[in-house]
Amino acid sequence: MNQSGYSMLLALFILFGISGLWVSGTWSVESTYHRDRTAELEKARTALISYATNYIDHYGVEGAGPGHLPCPDTDAPDVSDVVNDLVNEKDSWALDGPNPPCSKSVVESGWLPRHVNTNAGRYHFHTRQRQRIWYAVSGRYINNPLNRVVNPDTVGNIDLGQGNDFVAVLTLPPLYTDAMVPQEWWKNRGSAPQGGAYTVIRTTDLRESVMRRVASWTVTRLNLAAHNRCLADSNGPACQQSAYSGHACHFDAEVELLFWLSEQLFASTCDDMELELRSAFELFDGAPYVRHWFVRNSWFNYIDFKINPACLDTENSICRFVVEPFGAFDNTISLTLRMDPDQSV
Repeated sequence: MNQSGYSMLLALFILFGISGLWVSGTWSVESTYHRDRTAELEKARTALISYATNYIDHYGVEGAGPGHLPCPDTDAPDVSDVVNDLVNEKDSWALDGPNPPCSKSVVESGWLPRHVNTNAGRYHFHTRQRQRIWYAVSGRYINNPLNRVVNPDTVGNIDLGQGNDFVAVLTLPPLYTDAMVPQEWWKNRGSAPQGGAYTVIRTTDLRESVMRRVASWTVTRLNLAAHNRCLADSNGPACQQSAYSGHACHFDAEVELLFWLSEQLFASTCDDMELELRSAFELFDGAPYVRHWFVRNSWFNYIDFKINPACLDTENSICRFVVEPFGAFDNTISLTLRMDPDQSV
């Protein structure tokens, strides 16, 4: 083979080598980019579920209540806004919160807020310098206005083809759709853009987490009330026995909860006791009764009380409420009053 032939062969090897490196490098960059987007979406999803689960910690007893989600951000600034704000030492996050009230539509869409304001300060869903996470949320779970009841019977109504019980959808669109606004995405496509990473929150994802938070709140309050009843009763353990006697009144779910939450002992008829209970709870945790998140979302309908017969004899033990196991497809929190061996008298 002459010199020109060797030169041509060498050139081909170099060309194919460079092409191979370019293809491999491109695949590696795209793969890493996809993993990063997926990880970012999962972090945002986790932050949303945590926010909804611990809602009462963010807004107190008069907030919307556990399970509620924020409105989308519909006025996200572009990059120039962010840069100008940083240069001028302004709040570059000022327009990156939700835009309530919403829930006029079955599904609300926009950008995922970078933050929401809570009683303790700002709670962040993501820390991007600009808005690019698209967010669609069921109007049934919106937290503003305060007229959306969220409890174990609430079901997401977003239909993606592979299910119709989705509560929220998050997506990071491909770069080539960056100029598209999320409202246009949801209206025209109703699902994640082709090639875009996305994640979802289903009804069961949120229900179990929220029920566990409400169960923890309820059982803590019930056991504290029982403890305070006993402290106020000179007969000691007999105070619980006195409380159980009222259980024979067979109150409805709402009044029964008030009965167990009360720190007072009533020695009246069942009808009088109900009136006294409602009067005692005109203010519930310092808020008007009907404005308390537990009452407004009718959580008393999802609490089931059971009493271990051994608790009717309190001579040697004090009883406490415990939460029975439940799963994502259950809609009732079962509380059983059991003997507490660590609190013997």
